[in-house]
Amino acid sequence: MTAKATVTITNNEKKTCSSYKVGFLQTVHRQWLHYYFGSRGNGSIIERVISPLPIRDGNPGMIWYSSAAQAKFVGCNTPVQVTLDDYPTIFFLQKYRNNIKTNKRNYLTGVSRGMHFVAFLVAQASNGSIIPLKYFYWNFHMDITFSPNYNNLTSLWLFQWKKNRSVHSRLFSGASRSVPFFTVSAPRYNDSLTTRLRYKI
Repeated sequence: MTAKATVTITNNEKKTCSSYKVGFLQTVHRQWLHYYFGSRGNGSIIERVISPLPIRDGNPGMIWYSSAAQAKFVGCNTPVQVTLDDYPTIFFLQKYRNNIKTNKRNYLTGVSRGMHFVAFLVAQASNGSIIPLKYFYWNFHMDITFSPNYNNLTSLWLFQWKKNRSVHSRLFSGASRSVPFFTVSAPRYNDSLTTRLRYKI
């Protein structure tokens, strides 16, 4: 999902325009991430990855979603452009887990992930105060199935996309009344994930 905004400050209120920044903040409002493991006769495991919600989404060390998602004004009546570019990604997949009930390996057979985001376009004054400008909602849903290569676990496994889609709402003014935005750099979604395992025979 890519969103771009072009913003201009006028000086009709005698503002010092170059002291302002503009950019995107993002909140994860809802999410699920499930990994499925199993093999015939050896049981199965569902791994649920959870996070406290709602929570800030973005890069560490800044309130903005990313460096490209924010910009400083050079002066009044001079437009700046900022970009929010997000594709929820899973970086590390375990190909198998040991089932403590069967004492057997269970191999990765699928991944399901859904996320509900709220993206906020805001201005920031030199004193740190935040002025909400616009916001929109967007969702992402993916389902993948894997075909394990039991004879060579280090090889690439075949997989199939069952779902891989996103949808977004219309643009709203101001700030959402139901979903907060965060103006400190931490905590953030990627650092908050914890795992719960459910074993079956």
